[in-house]
Amino acid sequence: MKELVASSEWDSARVTVSITLDGRVHQVWFAVSGEEPGREEDFLLSLTLFPAMVGGARLELPGEVSPRLLSAVSEIQDVFRLWGAHYWRGKFQNLGHVQVDAGVRSKPIQRASGVACFFSGGVDSFYTLLKHRDEVTHIIFVHGFDIDLQDAELRAQASRMARAVAGEMGKSLIEVETNLRSFSDRAVGWGKYHGAALASVALLFQHRFRRVLIAASNTYAELYPWGSHPLLDPLWSTELTEIEHDGCEATRPEKVAYISEHQLPMRWLRVCHTNTNGAYNCGRCGKCLRARITLRTVGTLERCETLPHDLDPAEVAKMKMPNETSRFVIRQNLETLQRLGTEPELAQTLATVLDRASRADEGRTAHTEIRELREQLLQAREQLERTSAKLEASRRVAQRSRSRSKRLAERNRQLAARRYTPLDSLASRVLRIPWIGKLVRRKNTAD
Repeated sequence: MKELVASSEWDSARVTVSITLDGRVHQVWFAVSGEEPGREEDFLLSLTLFPAMVGGARLELPGEVSPRLLSAVSEIQDVFRLWGAHYWRGKFQNLGHVQVDAGVRSKPIQRASGVACFFSGGVDSFYTLLKHRDEVTHIIFVHGFDIDLQDAELRAQASRMARAVAGEMGKSLIEVETNLRSFSDRAVGWGKYHGAALASVALLFQHRFRRVLIAASNTYAELYPWGSHPLLDPLWSTELTEIEHDGCEATRPEKVAYISEHQLPMRWLRVCHTNTNGAYNCGRCGKCLRARITLRTVGTLERCETLPHDLDPAEVAKMKMPNETSRFVIRQNLETLQRLGTEPELAQTLATVLDRASRADEGRTAHTEIRELREQLLQAREQLERTSAKLEASRRVAQRSRSRSKRLAERNRQLAARRYTPLDSLASRVLRIPWIGKLVRRKNTAD
């Protein structure tokens, strides 16, 4: 069976992980400022479990791992297995449970008092931070997840934002740099893995935090299989640190209305993943456009200092929705506008966009169903061909067996004939001797 082996090296501000899979060694590192990482090995489990499942490899970890986390491994694998089979498909279609070999930590537990919140500067993380501002002690900003490590200008802007937010709110800032995506994007894909990645970072700081908050993207009414999920995130928790998925109770318009009451988000809101030419927000990509729509829906677009204040209906009409979350956001905005009775032109445009997306979905669904039926027919034909080949092979084996039996029977008959013919000839000559012949005839007569 294949193996995935992970080991780590530590110093005061950097953790380096060597991951060996299929004979290749991948180096993953985390560089930390603002807090020294702990020495618990639990983060290796969240870092490598899903890649091990996708690779069908036994997972070998060198150190001791939280008993609570180890006890959740089977359930975590069940979640990934069922999501893969019924939703993700492709190379995730046949995920199976993998063995995890690791020691069990038994040292006494002493929980820290800190509470941390992952923070990107977006709507969801601003909402969670402000909602829990009285208990959050630290915010964690990660470089290398949604900001490329090579984009120095954007990283500098994002760091200024994180420092400003932490400073104004009186929170401590932890910045983490990592090249994790150089491994994960090839192995499993970011959308399915990012929750485990966040958990790995959280578990580097168990000695500091009793709780770590991960901001939700979707509401309880609109959940779908995704790397960060209220079902999955808490399963990465340990005896030292609870990992919580936060914010599913609020729609995107509700979150934007909430954070718009504070000047800090309006000054620093960061939503863009395109970041053309190092822009903090490009203002025109799909994410920027959806943010502008939501700000307009709740009547606060003009207050946001990081996005354009115009909103052209023609631009909205051309909008694409690449995933479920983007469609949920547009539907939430439409429902909010219909309830408020404001922005009728925008509401009509959003309704048209959603209708177009729905028809496209139906076409894609039909196409997908046809493709899946073709794949099933192809698999059935291949299975039939394999079965026919096995039957033909069995028929040939039986035919060869019958031929061998016939040849053996004929050979035995010939051997018998060669064995008894000389005896018959000798007996015939003996019977032709006069006195012997008389004795035999007399004996037969007496009988």
